[in-house]
Amino acid sequence: MSGLEALGIACNIMQLISFAHETICFCKAVYQGHSPSDYDDHNISALSALSSQLQTHYQTKRLQTAEEKELASIADKCNIAARALEDEVKFLVSHYKKGDLVQTLRVVVKTKWRKGRLERLEKSLRTHQHTLESHLLARVCKKTDAIELQQSQEFDKLGKDIQFFVSQATAGHTRLADLIKSELVSVNDHTTKETLRSEESVKKHVSTEVSVAEKSIVYHVTKKTNEVVLKVAQTTLESDMKTSNKEQRNRFLRSLQVPHMNERKNNVADSQEGTFRWIFDTNENQYEDSVADSGSDAESDSDAESDSDAESDSDASSNSWVTVSDDSSEDEPGNSEDQAWDNFHDWLKSDSDIYWINGKPGSGKSTLVKYIFENRLTKEALSIWGANPILLSHFFWKPGSLMQRNIKGLLCSILHQILRIDRAVLDSILVAFTSLSAKESVTDWSIKELKEVCFAALRNSPSSICIFIDGLDEICEEDGQISLLNLVHDLKALFNVKVCVASRPEPLLKSVLRKHQQLRLQDLTANDMRKYAAAQVNPYIAAGLISQYFGSDIIRSLVDKAEGVFLWLRLASQSVIRGLEKGDPQDVVYERLDEMPNELPRLYSDMWARMNEDTKLYRETAASYFNTVIAARTLRNDLLHYTKELNVFQILAATNTEVQNICINKKASIDAVTLGRLCDETRRMLHVRCAGLLEVKPQVRYPVIVRVPPLPAEYQSIRDHGRTVVQFVHRTAFDFMIDTEEGHRIRAYDSSSPGVQYIRLVKANIVYRNYFQETMKSLDFGWFNDRITSILARVTDPDLQETTHELLRSVHSFYDEMYEFHKCHFFATAAFPTFKDFIMDSITRSSDPASLATDVLRNIFSDHFRVSRITKSASLYLQPLLSLNADPKSKGVCCDLEDGRAVPFLTSFGHFLRSYFHPFHNIDNPSSIILDFMETELDLEERIPLYIKFRERGLEVRPNNALDFIEADLNTSDYSTYNLEDISTSLTLDLNAASLVWAACMDINRCRDASEDNCPPVIRSRFETIQAFLENRAISSRPQAHMVLLTFTLVSEASCGRSYRRRGHRFRPLVEAPTRGLLDLLMQFLCGDKSDDFQSKVRGAMQDIIDDIYEGSANYEEVHATASELLAEQHCGYRFRHEIDTNV
Repeated sequence: MSGLEALGIACNIMQLISFAHETICFCKAVYQGHSPSDYDDHNISALSALSSQLQTHYQTKRLQTAEEKELASIADKCNIAARALEDEVKFLVSHYKKGDLVQTLRVVVKTKWRKGRLERLEKSLRTHQHTLESHLLARVCKKTDAIELQQSQEFDKLGKDIQFFVSQATAGHTRLADLIKSELVSVNDHTTKETLRSEESVKKHVSTEVSVAEKSIVYHVTKKTNEVVLKVAQTTLESDMKTSNKEQRNRFLRSLQVPHMNERKNNVADSQEGTFRWIFDTNENQYEDSVADSGSDAESDSDAESDSDAESDSDASSNSWVTVSDDSSEDEPGNSEDQAWDNFHDWLKSDSDIYWINGKPGSGKSTLVKYIFENRLTKEALSIWGANPILLSHFFWKPGSLMQRNIKGLLCSILHQILRIDRAVLDSILVAFTSLSAKESVTDWSIKELKEVCFAALRNSPSSICIFIDGLDEICEEDGQISLLNLVHDLKALFNVKVCVASRPEPLLKSVLRKHQQLRLQDLTANDMRKYAAAQVNPYIAAGLISQYFGSDIIRSLVDKAEGVFLWLRLASQSVIRGLEKGDPQDVVYERLDEMPNELPRLYSDMWARMNEDTKLYRETAASYFNTVIAARTLRNDLLHYTKELNVFQILAATNTEVQNICINKKASIDAVTLGRLCDETRRMLHVRCAGLLEVKPQVRYPVIVRVPPLPAEYQSIRDHGRTVVQFVHRTAFDFMIDTEEGHRIRAYDSSSPGVQYIRLVKANIVYRNYFQETMKSLDFGWFNDRITSILARVTDPDLQETTHELLRSVHSFYDEMYEFHKCHFFATAAFPTFKDFIMDSITRSSDPASLATDVLRNIFSDHFRVSRITKSASLYLQPLLSLNADPKSKGVCCDLEDGRAVPFLTSFGHFLRSYFHPFHNIDNPSSIILDFMETELDLEERIPLYIKFRERGLEVRPNNALDFIEADLNTSDYSTYNLEDISTSLTLDLNAASLVWAACMDINRCRDASEDNCPPVIRSRFETIQAFLENRAISSRPQAHMVLLTFTLVSEASCGRSYRRRGHRFRPLVEAPTRGLLDLLMQFLCGDKSDDFQSKVRGAMQDIIDDIYEGSANYEEVHATASELLAEQHCGYRFRHEIDTNV
């Protein structure tokens, strides 16, 4: 690069910095309230033009001297700042609407984090300006050089801006203000005419100097004024942000927490020390580092550049393919002749928005992504691309839960991470999206809401963001790869976001991602595999067990046969080590290597044959372990509450019949010493019999969400066995077992049916509870019981019926021991179709069948207990229970799980009606159930309470005790500050059975289109029968509905331990007239009204009541009793505990 060319580049950089400073001042002015129309579009156009010119120049130039490289580095960083400023101006122009107060406030809310971004850009530009002014410019263009250039004949041919630049440099000026004209000639549409006389030149120079001085004074005065205004605005903003209290933030973050959110990432194996360092190689130091000492740390960019001049050539650009020749030395990332990959380190520093890591199954993609995500060099490189980089990650996992393999789980994970990292963004989101304060769990979110809020949070972040997404090929079939790819495309389109994805090269993924920068992992890990294999074999060389030559040959063979798949290498290395430890001679070890297959299924089969061909007993034991672990994964959502994988203790209990016989049939215990010995033996057998396909790992300790409960004191010696996880060595091993013929053949050595495998799991859990009984009492055992009965309900083999019934009796006995007061009867919790004969026979054989049948009938419809699971099959039990003289008009307590003084007290029909209106009910043939109850002379005057909650998506019937967790707030001075958008509103209704029957009938009519010709005749006949029944009873039983309570819930910072409470106000209507309009609308809702304008009518009626209360209306009084206590006082579906006969 010539001196004149370097001078031109320096001049352009100076001009770019000047325009950038003006643009920053404009942005600050807009945040103070000025209109964007005051800004001259010429400035941003010039900024963009200069940025493009610099970028184009350096794409075609080869840099040689240190000064040229430093100048290029400053130009690159100034280009990044220019692009950021262009985005900022576009944001302000597109979002600022003059006169629109709402839009103005939203801009002000975002000022805090955008202000920080502007300050960082301004600081960066001043640093680059100082570098140019202080020493770099002096090296690029010395004063003597400038004088010589000014006197040359070529001077008149230069641009006016460079002429001025040289003239000022000749005079000894080095400051930006002195070197750059206030109106840059090269970008001005109207250039001034050439100076004709020296006197005019002097006058113009003096005038320019005066103008610069005046502008400098104005600039500094304006700057100080702006700083004061910004300080006031910042103080106001910080005061406003404090109103979003701590509990609101925490509850919102909890609503995004997915169970086992980080499980997959935490379970990914850490990389072998010294491997994957090549991923951070730069273009310049890639070849030099490849022959460096394998134990050295990665060098920084500056260190690498100082020794890499000779290696730099025209092909080493940030967007080039990096090809390693086949004569690469041992420390190069690979040795494939056709190996090609896009330099990842350059991608991190560039503006490229997506990178694809692809490779074979088991090649180590997840391990590489985890290594990159946790390495400090990643952030250092990203900081060149954008300021203050943030790293986010998500690891899809096909064997995991649904949320671990769908788009909703991805959005929850990304949104939770960015909001947890940046509290300012969290506060701005809560202000911009007021409806989010009502979110309480993941189920409250729709994918559309998650995407909208997630993208808003990412856009609003002042940081640059890099998202790592592993396992695109493991997305669930329901969402599909196309939807996921579209989401990735939308993410990378954000100006401050880039995305690194990893997956197998499946056809659809490959067709979309192959056009982006990428690497194929199995082509790049030869050196890493050598390091891994050497780490396994070298200790035997050092110990003198094998020769150096023999050991080196083993390492070479292992790497060659691995074909880029780390899992193969790991398992094959273990086989070789076993041979070495057994003292196999060299020819036998070579035979092991020669016989090892090149594909994973063949490898697994070969390992299995070597370990289990000796005896049938070995094969059966291993197959039973495989089937038990696979069954546990299949039923992952039906297992114990604290883990979805089995531990060594549970494997023992599931597969050892003697342990089951002692603990379950004999109801005895095994002493701690014997139990510990059996656990040790089981752990050893898992290792020996399963050929390394199953492994035992320490359980990852998840705070709060997942934990292993402590064993009783006398069994502390075996606690380590309860803190383990038994799982397949890799997901490809799991796939091999369930997807291949060979895997099926191996599992077939255990001839047990699926029903037997389910029974194993139930027995494992029953044995487990014998030693964890004291801990289980502190948990929700009803939840545990529900899971056990769910597993048993899957056993349909008639030959296993007696075993199933025996287990049900055992669980029933333990269930009764766990509860000391009113509870949902065990037969109601187990009312699956599978158990119908068992339950009915047990009731018939009881001492008082009619009384027991009444209790079960009442409990089976209770909306306290797993409505979506139990009530679906409840219709199968109704007639059989009625035939045993169950009394549907008998009131009583069921499932007493509430903490208040009052408990639910309803008939079985009352419970059915409440369950029907539950949003998650799954009742089969509701019209048939109503008809069956109608034959029992129903009490249509029974008073039944319903809780209805206002939600953003509409009205929703809530569970019994939903409102009793709200504390009364005695401070009523803040009523006037509330409106329907700021509070969560719930209503407590008192309805008679007639009104709910009519509403259910109308809802069924709407759902079934009973008025249409295509309605099934049986449905139409049932509807007409119910309608006639109600009309005949209309004289004695008219539908009635009353408003009992209005509850307005607020967020509270008060907490008890880790359990945060909600506070609010409760109001009781004293007269009916003011609430009649709202009541009529709520009845329409219960009748199934889903019209477009219905929600707006309800909100309007509710807002009128709120306004009436806040204006001090005498039609309402505030109460501090809970909803259930008020209902108990009025005998509306509740009773106080002291009023209830404990023998009921």
